[in-house]
Amino acid sequence: MNAPLRSEAAAEVPAESSATRQVLRRKGFPEAHFVGLWGGLGSGAACEHRGRVIESDEIEEYELVFVRHAETITLRFHRECWERCADPATSM
Repeated sequence: MNAPLRSEAAAEVPAESSATRQVLRRKGFPEAHFVGLWGGLGSGAACEHRGRVIESDEIEEYELVFVRHAETITLRFHRECWERCADPATSM
Protein backbone atom coordinates (compact mmCIF):
# COMPACT_ATOMS: atom_id res chain seq x y z
CA MET A 1 0.00 0.00 0.00
CA ASN A 2 1.12 3.56 -0.61
CA ALA A 3 1.89 6.17 2.03
CA PRO A 4 -0.70 8.65 3.31
CA LEU A 5 -1.02 11.44 0.81
CA ARG A 6 0.29 14.74 2.03
CA SER A 7 -0.24 17.05 -0.89
CA GLU A 8 -2.24 20.25 -1.09
CA ALA A 9 -3.76 19.04 -4.36
CA ALA A 10 -5.18 15.95 -2.65
CA ALA A 11 -6.70 18.02 0.14
CA GLU A 12 -8.64 19.97 -2.50
CA VAL A 13 -9.97 16.85 -4.24
CA PRO A 14 -13.22 15.47 -2.79
CA ALA A 15 -13.18 11.71 -2.26
CA GLU A 16 -16.97 11.62 -2.48
CA SER A 17 -17.24 12.87 -6.08
CA SER A 18 -20.06 11.69 -8.32
CA ALA A 19 -17.48 9.96 -10.52
CA THR A 20 -16.23 7.96 -7.54
CA ARG A 21 -19.78 7.00 -6.64
CA GLN A 22 -20.34 5.81 -10.25
CA VAL A 23 -17.33 3.50 -9.99
CA LEU A 24 -18.50 2.18 -6.61
CA ARG A 25 -21.98 1.45 -8.00
CA ARG A 26 -20.47 -0.33 -11.00
CA LYS A 27 -18.39 -2.51 -8.65
CA GLY A 28 -21.37 -3.32 -6.41
CA PHE A 29 -20.42 -1.05 -3.48
CA PRO A 30 -22.92 1.83 -3.80
CA GLU A 31 -23.20 2.44 -0.05
CA ALA A 32 -19.51 2.11 0.82
CA HIS A 33 -18.04 4.75 3.14
CA PHE A 34 -14.82 6.61 2.42
CA VAL A 35 -12.03 5.87 4.94
CA GLY A 36 -8.79 7.08 3.40
CA LEU A 37 -6.77 8.55 0.56
CA TRP A 38 -3.24 7.33 -0.10
CA GLY A 39 -0.69 8.30 -2.71
CA GLY A 40 2.63 7.15 -3.99
CA LEU A 41 4.33 5.42 -6.89
CA GLY A 42 2.27 3.36 -9.31
CA SER A 43 1.44 -0.20 -8.28
CA GLY A 44 0.86 -1.73 -11.70
CA ALA A 45 -2.93 -1.70 -11.17
CA ALA A 46 -5.38 -0.35 -13.75
CA CYS A 47 -6.66 3.20 -13.42
CA GLU A 48 -10.41 3.35 -12.71
CA HIS A 49 -10.82 6.25 -15.13
CA ARG A 50 -9.00 5.11 -18.28
CA GLY A 51 -8.22 1.49 -17.54
CA ARG A 52 -4.55 2.12 -18.35
CA VAL A 53 -1.96 0.54 -16.04
CA ILE A 54 -0.40 2.87 -13.47
CA GLU A 55 3.26 2.00 -14.00
CA SER A 56 5.69 1.73 -11.09
CA ASP A 57 7.81 4.54 -12.54
CA GLU A 58 4.89 6.98 -12.60
CA ILE A 59 5.10 9.63 -9.92
CA GLU A 60 1.66 9.40 -8.35
CA GLU A 61 -1.10 6.92 -7.94
CA TYR A 62 -4.07 7.82 -5.77
CA GLU A 63 -5.72 5.03 -3.80
CA LEU A 64 -9.14 5.79 -2.35
CA VAL A 65 -10.20 3.27 0.26
CA PHE A 66 -13.86 2.57 1.05
CA VAL A 67 -15.55 0.07 3.36
CA ARG A 68 -18.93 -1.61 3.42
CA HIS A 69 -19.56 -3.74 6.50
CA ALA A 70 -16.42 -5.93 6.66
CA GLU A 71 -15.50 -5.47 2.98
CA THR A 72 -12.88 -3.03 1.72
CA ILE A 73 -12.55 -1.70 -1.81
CA THR A 74 -9.66 0.34 -3.13
CA LEU A 75 -10.08 2.54 -6.20
CA ARG A 76 -6.87 3.49 -8.00
CA PHE A 77 -6.32 6.48 -10.26
CA HIS A 78 -3.47 8.26 -12.01
CA ARG A 79 -3.14 11.66 -10.34
CA GLU A 80 -4.33 13.53 -13.43
CA CYS A 81 -7.26 11.12 -13.88
CA TRP A 82 -8.38 11.55 -10.29
CA GLU A 83 -8.21 15.32 -10.54
CA ARG A 84 -10.27 15.15 -13.75
CA CYS A 85 -12.85 12.80 -12.15
CA ALA A 86 -13.19 15.03 -9.10
CA ASP A 87 -13.91 18.08 -11.25
CA PRO A 88 -17.66 18.17 -12.02
CA ALA A 89 -16.98 19.99 -15.30
CA THR A 90 -14.85 17.10 -16.63
CA SER A 91 -16.26 14.16 -14.68
CA MET A 92 -16.23 10.63 -16.10
